[in-house]
Amino acid sequence: MLVRWWPRHFSRRLIRAIVLCILLLLLLDLLQTWRALWHREPSLDDPPPIPGTVFLATTLWNSEAVLRDHWTSAVLELANHLGPSRLYVSIYESGSWDDTKAELGKLEAGLARLHIPRTVVTNDSTHADQVSRPPGVEGWVKTARGTWEPRRIPYLAWVRNASLRPLQELGRQGIFFDWILFLNDVVFTVGDLFPLSSCCRDVEVEVLTREVAGTRSSTSV
Repeated sequence: MLVRWWPRHFSRRLIRAIVLCILLLLLLDLLQTWRALWHREPSLDDPPPIPGTVFLATTLWNSEAVLRDHWTSAVLELANHLGPSRLYVSIYESGSWDDTKAELGKLEAGLARLHIPRTVVTNDSTHADQVSRPPGVEGWVKTARGTWEPRRIPYLAWVRNASLRPLQELGRQGIFFDWILFLNDVVFTVGDLFPLSSCCRDVEVEVLTREVAGTRSSTSV
C-alpha cells in the first residue's frame, strides 16, 4: 500500500513554484526578444552618429582591388550620410603600379556629385625611389649591406602627414574639425564607424611642414 508522505498543501506549493519558474523563464525570454528587436544596429535613417565635422585622411598604395570592390562605395555612403558641411576627404596615393589612380578618379567623381570638399594627391614616387636618392639628414639608417636607406616607419609617417597637409590651409581659412579619421584601404561599413564617436575625443595631430615634391593634386572645396 502506497502512503502519502508529504502534506497536500506542500504539493500545491510545489506546483505553484514550478509554474512561477516557468513564467519567469518565459518573461526573460520575452525581454531578450524585445532587446533584439529594438536595440538594432544604427542605419542611415538614424540621426548622425558622429557629432561635429570629420576630416578623413587616407594613404593608398596598390589599392585598386579594394577600392573597386568595397572602399569607394563605402566612402561614398559615408559622404552621403555626413554631407558636404560635415566631411572633408583628403587622400594621398604614392607609387601604385596597378590602377589605383584610375579608381581614385572614379571616387573623386562620386565625391564631386555629392559636393564633398576634398584633396586628392597622386605621386609616382615609391619607397624604392626614396631608397635610391642621396641620403638625407634625418630618417636614414646604414643597413647590414653597407648602404644608407630611409627607415620605413619615418617614410610611412611622412606619407601619413602628407594626407594631413590640407589642415594647414584650412586652418588659415578658419576651418577646423572635431574629428580626424585615419581610414586606409580596409573593408568597412558606415556602421563600423559609429563607436568612434564615444572614444578618442582628445587627439592632437602634428603636421610636418616639409614640402611634398613630385605630386599631382586636385583640391576642391
